[in-house]
Amino acid sequence: MSVPVLNDSFFNNVALGHSRPAEVSATEVRQACAFAQLESTILNLHNGQATIVGPDSHHLSGGQRQRLALARARLRDPAILVLDEPTSSLDPVSQITVMKAIREWRKDKTTIIVTHDASNIQETDFVYTMRNRLPILQEHMLERRNLAPTVQFPEDTAETRRTSLLLATTLSFSRKDRSSQLVEHWSATDHQQSIIQPTSSTARNSWCGSISKSRKRRARKSVIAGWRLTADQKGKQKQFSDYLDQHFDIYEPTYTLGKSQWDFISTSHRSSAKVLDMTEQDTTDFSGSNSTSNSNPVSPTSSIQTSIKSQGEFYDLQKQPIDSFRRVVHTVWPSLGSRDKVTLIIAFVLCLASATATPAFSFCLAQLLSAMWSKTDKVERGLRWALYLVGIAVADGLCTGVGHYLFDKVSQSWVDRLRQDAFKNVLEQPRSWFQKHRNSSRQFNERLDRNAQEMRVIVGKFLPISTVVATIMSISTIWALAICWKLALVTLSSLPLIVLVIRAYIIVNSKWAKKCNEAASSSSAVLQEVLLNFEFVRSFALETHFGTKQCTSANHTLRTGIKKALYTSPLFGLCQSITLPLTAMVFYYGTSLVSRGNGTSVSEVLQVINLLLFSIGTSFDLLDGLPQLTAAKVAATELLTYINLPRAGNTFDHMSVQPESPLPMRLFNVDFAPDQQSAKVLNRLSLDIIPGSSLAVVGPSGSGKSTLLSLLLGLSPLDRQSQSKKGNFEPIFTFAGVPYPAVDLTHLRSMMAYVPQRPFLFPATILDNIAYGISSTCTCSLQDTVVRAAKASGIHHFISSLPDGYNTLVGDGGQVLSGGQAQLINIARALARRPRLLILDEPTSALDANSALAVRVAIRSLIRSSRERSHDLAIIVATHSVEMMQMVAEVVILVGGVKVEQGQYHQLIANRGYLYRLVNHQKEQPADTALKNENASQSWKQTS
Repeated sequence: MSVPVLNDSFFNNVALGHSRPAEVSATEVRQACAFAQLESTILNLHNGQATIVGPDSHHLSGGQRQRLALARARLRDPAILVLDEPTSSLDPVSQITVMKAIREWRKDKTTIIVTHDASNIQETDFVYTMRNRLPILQEHMLERRNLAPTVQFPEDTAETRRTSLLLATTLSFSRKDRSSQLVEHWSATDHQQSIIQPTSSTARNSWCGSISKSRKRRARKSVIAGWRLTADQKGKQKQFSDYLDQHFDIYEPTYTLGKSQWDFISTSHRSSAKVLDMTEQDTTDFSGSNSTSNSNPVSPTSSIQTSIKSQGEFYDLQKQPIDSFRRVVHTVWPSLGSRDKVTLIIAFVLCLASATATPAFSFCLAQLLSAMWSKTDKVERGLRWALYLVGIAVADGLCTGVGHYLFDKVSQSWVDRLRQDAFKNVLEQPRSWFQKHRNSSRQFNERLDRNAQEMRVIVGKFLPISTVVATIMSISTIWALAICWKLALVTLSSLPLIVLVIRAYIIVNSKWAKKCNEAASSSSAVLQEVLLNFEFVRSFALETHFGTKQCTSANHTLRTGIKKALYTSPLFGLCQSITLPLTAMVFYYGTSLVSRGNGTSVSEVLQVINLLLFSIGTSFDLLDGLPQLTAAKVAATELLTYINLPRAGNTFDHMSVQPESPLPMRLFNVDFAPDQQSAKVLNRLSLDIIPGSSLAVVGPSGSGKSTLLSLLLGLSPLDRQSQSKKGNFEPIFTFAGVPYPAVDLTHLRSMMAYVPQRPFLFPATILDNIAYGISSTCTCSLQDTVVRAAKASGIHHFISSLPDGYNTLVGDGGQVLSGGQAQLINIARALARRPRLLILDEPTSALDANSALAVRVAIRSLIRSSRERSHDLAIIVATHSVEMMQMVAEVVILVGGVKVEQGQYHQLIANRGYLYRLVNHQKEQPADTALKNENASQSWKQTS
């Protein structure tokens, strides 16, 4: 059901379905994509089949991912095919089309399909019904459809009707039947026992033991003997429905919110609107809006008219200029606090003291050597200079140690601040920025973690090294020139050559260090993909393919390292040995000066030689860390790219509007594309969302549902062209009457909550999971806030039944929760924020029937309470579920980014428009078969 998409091209992702991915032809991939109806998806990709897709790219929707999985299966064409929920993320029409294609393809072949959808089971399909991992029914679908209610179950009780069921449908494909067969796996656990109560192996075993074999046989016999339908179709349907009402009435508790619980949700953000540097404007009242596309736009504001700026122009990482070392260092001081700035100043003072120790040590050593041929007081004079040397060494050690510690401390503070700024900037980027492969979360995590640690070298080593080297060379050079300028100039004459060699080594090493880092990252990414998708790799027998790919990547990394060694080793050797001929030259010239007898003494020569050679030697030893500095510069450049990203806040630099609620929201003829190169995803879309409303956004996969939700959340900014029409500014997207460019998005998102398609739990307690993101300035007790949110979502009773209650650990290594329980905790997390706008993206598509039922009960309770008490919470749901469409007040149909229908569900069905064609299965099947399928589907749902 979860489709792995690897960080590779779309073509290679499909080719993985082949037994030999490296040998697959373009024709085979094209035919497989045509079978899965992926042609429109490929056309919308900016590079076609060569487009890079993956878990961090988000190019593919849930439905497109499932089609990709079907294309892989079609490419492999196995003798036995196992499909796990192959159409759960597709719209109803696409489900029918895909299932027909699968049946046509799988004629005379064995296919096993695990599913919760019984509407596509045909008469000759063999069905396995399972409960607690044990098959309890094995029959053809025809047998179930030919049953009629005449007698009750011998032991039909409320407890019997509420037992957990696990249905697996397995089909044997008949050669006589020209249509392919479907095998389904129905997993439906009871709402009260599996959702409200914790799963317990002890309870499960005792329950299984309480059902005797004879009782199972009697129950099965009563079903087969009792369901005898008459010839009249209407009579059949009525009799069948009456029987279901009597014997399979599922207990659905309605968690109606009490006044105190609802007040918890709706009594936040009551502060008045804060408008900075902007005159208050009257806003249009949308309370009477009928949510049609012909709504009038809000009147423009003159101040906004003159201040609108272009939005949506965000940098790409590859387009950023490489930061120079000077620009990197210039970010240190502004990033530090007052205490860290004082610490940095003290560190510089200690480094300066340490630097002066080297020429002082050289001078004292020269004086100690001169004492050896002194005519008088050799011992006394030598002892005095030796003590000076010891004192200088101790002071040098203390200053060096403490100074480096302080520099490292400051460097950690600097890196932490840059991490915060980078993280904050990245969160401000639009949704389209994250969809680019080079901006993947994996690369961002790597740069925020590894690159930031490598950057510490700049402050921890580069600043003290550069300070010490500059100070040592300055003092030593001036001192040597003052003693014997001839010998000093000869010694310094080789410095240009030394600087040239070091510079060449830095440039070459920097270039190849970057290449080696890229090769190592590429090699580790292959192994990471295998580990994250090991089930997919093993099930498709791709061990050899990925083993070859890993070996190729590792060999490329090895070759890159060898090339780096060949190019950098000669320069490295030259850097290490260049001081040896320099020393020989200095001693030769110093000896020449003394032998000529022109007034230069041995003591002066020794002082100059010690000063310069000690200084140059010490500087070379310190500069050995330059290769690390090269890698640090590359790491700093990559991290500072995130620091330099433009903020995606409102376009008004001097204006910021903080409305007390985002509602009413109005979109008027909105055109939207993720970027300038992409086609329009939304086209002339108009929509009104008022307080207390509930809205379902419906449409085929890739129709723009997720884009609309991201637009409402402020994750996808509108550009300037979208903000104006025909040269005249008109607000086409407003929050509470405030145009989108003028609103404070951070404040706006604090009044919204989002529930994703797949529930996510942090490895923490349930309390921490629900309280995640709640402001620390919340006036209510955190425990009370969490409990009220849990009650509002219908998960409180389940949590209370756990031994540790809200302190139960969940997530990795914690309590195992069902999909419905995890999703209810996600809803509670959203409600804990006390939102004015609750957005849910396919909240039940990834859940089994009983888990989806629990989530629908919670959402229905929220919708009912909002409607009956006239509260200001608006609920928007993107869904393919018919049950979810029936719960909300209005349904909006999107097709290709265009709103084709809007209205109440029953009204749209009665109009027999697009929604009718989308959800109605009878037009796709013969009348008799459709009726039987409908009856069977109802039977499955009631049985579950």
